[in-house]
Amino acid sequence: MPRTCLSNWTKIIWVALGLSTVAHAQEPPLPPCTLASYRAAAVPDVAKSWPIVARNAFDESGIAHPSLLISLLIAIESGGGASCLSAYLVDDLIRSPDGAITGRVVPTNRDHPVFFGDKIVVDPQMIIDWRYAESTNGPRYGDFQGRSLLNKTELEALGFSPDAMPPHWK
Repeated sequence: MPRTCLSNWTKIIWVALGLSTVAHAQEPPLPPCTLASYRAAAVPDVAKSWPIVARNAFDESGIAHPSLLISLLIAIESGGGASCLSAYLVDDLIRSPDGAITGRVVPTNRDHPVFFGDKIVVDPQMIIDWRYAESTNGPRYGDFQGRSLLNKTELEALGFSPDAMPPHWK
């Protein structure tokens, strides 16, 4: 059975990122492991664009294009057993007939003990970025965090599309 990302903490993360929402008073805060790793400016663009990605990047059988990766907040235990949220890449995305999306946590070289390779249920509210390319040498779309860090010349050199979304998806 796929794990579920901790969507109960979504409102708290929005507050931690400086976005407007109201946290439930009875929920204890689950802090980001490293707040600097989240680019709050990109989150509204990701939230607005994700439904378009979900409609277009999956085939009729629910399999995502192999280049689609999402950056998802996942609850982990950091040093001393404290829980926090950290961003991890998720690939091998599959959409079920009811619209639920599952994916596989991509292994990294981080120290955090995470369930690498496990299938998890994706809560769209926990997606903080996505990236996509229609072909190996084609332009790169999404990657709002990368776009926020690079200038136009650097983006072009790295193969980013001038627009974050493929034009035929609009």
